Amino acid sequence: MATPLTDPPKIIGRELHLDRLIGSGGFGEVYLAVRTKLATNPKHSFTFPAECVVKVMRRGLCTEEDIAAMNREVATLSSMDHPYIVPYIGAWVEAARGKFFGCYCLAMKYCEGGDLHGFIERHIRAHRLPPVDTSVRIMAQVFSALNYSHSRRLIHRDIKPGNVFLTLGKSGMPDKVMLGDYGLVRSLEETRQLVKTRVGTPTYISPEIAAGEAYSTKTDIFSAGTMFYELLSLHRPFWKRMMTDQQLFREVLHRDPMPQFRAYTGSVYGTALANVIEACLTKHEANRATAYDVLVRLTSPITAYVLKYAIPVYPEKDALTASSPPPPAASSAPDVCASAVDADEKCATVRERLERLLLVRKGSGVGARLTRLLSHNAELLFQVRVLVACRSDNTDHLENGLAELLWAFPDAEVPFQEVIDLVMSDYRQLAE
Repeated sequence: MATPLTDPPKIIGRELHLDRLIGSGGFGEVYLAVRTKLATNPKHSFTFPAECVVKVMRRGLCTEEDIAAMNREVATLSSMDHPYIVPYIGAWVEAARGKFFGCYCLAMKYCEGGDLHGFIERHIRAHRLPPVDTSVRIMAQVFSALNYSHSRRLIHRDIKPGNVFLTLGKSGMPDKVMLGDYGLVRSLEETRQLVKTRVGTPTYISPEIAAGEAYSTKTDIFSAGTMFYELLSLHRPFWKRMMTDQQLFREVLHRDPMPQFRAYTGSVYGTALANVIEACLTKHEANRATAYDVLVRLTSPITAYVLKYAIPVYPEKDALTASSPPPPAASSAPDVCASAVDADEKCATVRERLERLLLVRKGSGVGARLTRLLSHNAELLFQVRVLVACRSDNTDHLENGLAELLWAFPDAEVPFQEVIDLVMSDYRQLAE
């Protein structure tokens, strides 16, 4: 709970005063600050909003590592421009005489909805799972922020509910989330030199970090999967009360929490979201999903949200490179021409599959009927086509995927069963 200050100290030449304490840690305190002057000071060029958050590093209690983390956060935030990452305002060493003289300060946007940890705690106390649409929105926006960070070759390394901040909509529910606290962030280049640094919050740590092994951007994905497991089920997948760090690490390395998750939340959130969580919690980093996969490739309500609201998506070449196996020896290097032929064959296979499944047709046939059924919703039609192309190897997966996809468009006025029957009957005829 925020603690009001009896004598709010003026800082930055009386441009701000600290209204109340909203958090504290080993490095110092976090305050809600209120602007006292409207004009931008030419000495520092910061433009303060009416309210902002100020992190104040304790003078004399911070180590060189703490200062380096603060400098890293300043450098990272000042270079980022993304709707779901906390905007940076400015950083300075306080010059006004008083309690905070000489302290390192960092100002960021204030999110009035608190953090995801508080949101989860409120639902635990109410014995009520979060609404599906709210959970999907939070997940999509966090993965969007991670996708942006990872495309810039940055690893957050401390993904947890306390670092996901919320702004509220008119209904009082979270409308927008912002990922913050980039103090532990490392570039991919730095990480290659410090691959065995055990960092992050133990409850949300990845198997590779728990084992002291090399890690890449996918360590953030495991942490996000752990966090969203907790959001959707109100239970942490690996942590138990009175557990030591070593016991926790063993759970992270060896335990599969998904059967319990599916049993507890399957009827509420459906198979598709459970599949996303499972893809994020894969023990082997090379097989784990990327943020890009979650936003684009793993058909779920999250991919529907991304399309519906035109969420920006970025390629993550470095994430793939970092987690890929080492290249083979020169003597067994693959033939470039053979690789090109394989790629052409794959493209031809996908194209043939699309055509066989009546997704590319003129005038008449199942493809035309499907287009007419979904003519009012081009976005949903596109998603159905992609789903059929990607899941046509397994009848059950295809039918379940169609049901979950159509469920993700509750306002689309779609004849659900007619669409499913149409696609599945055609698929079965082709399979025979």
